[in-house]
Amino acid sequence: MSIRRAILSVALVFQLAVVIIGPNKETYHGYLLAPVLEPMFNALELGPNWSFFAPDPGPAPIRLEWEIIDDKDEVVRTGYFPEEGYPYFINERQTRRVALARFFFYSDERHLNVWSSWVCRSNPDANSVRLWKAEGKIPNLFKVQTGEESIETPTYGERKSIGNVFCHSLEKEGA
Repeated sequence: MSIRRAILSVALVFQLAVVIIGPNKETYHGYLLAPVLEPMFNALELGPNWSFFAPDPGPAPIRLEWEIIDDKDEVVRTGYFPEEGYPYFINERQTRRVALARFFFYSDERHLNVWSSWVCRSNPDANSVRLWKAEGKIPNLFKVQTGEESIETPTYGERKSIGNVFCHSLEKEGA
């Protein structure tokens, strides 16, 4: 019976340390216990940026938007990244896509040079690509409570043009 009690006590102290040190990982004790607690923080995605809805739901949602233009200067397809919703069973894959979108969203140079190249390669029929970025509006807490708005589907306001890229010029630069 005492072995069970000792194991339960160790497990309880470990969980308590995760809850207490998790939001304060940059402290002395956080650095000291990092080798032991870091796997748990990573597995459960715990950290100082927990995404609770109160009082602030976090950063506004963002997305990269594009139009594929063909040889006749007509829009063939439109698209955006990341996709809405959570299409994956494990949230970590969607989290990576959001981080990738942020990486390009905050640098117009990366957006034009790298993202446009990916869109052109993914669409062989593209003559050129028009790029935009859009920031979503965070819904009002009280409207979410009453059901007037939903947290899952943000509304995107005015989008900012990043530029136009000709796909055939990217092929020559890469060769």
